[in-house]
Amino acid sequence: EWEDYYNFHRPHGGLAGQTPYERLLQKTQPDTQPVNHQRQQHT
Repeated sequence: EWEDYYNFHRPHGGLAGQTPYERLLQKTQPDTQPVNHQRQQHT
């Protein structure tokens, strides 16, 4: 029971206030940042 609380509900200071589970999800999700494919003119 304490492991569930510790890993899924308790924010951790070393993880910027995230739970270990939230951090795991963040690290395992693909980067969804949009990519800018527009050409830039260089002078």
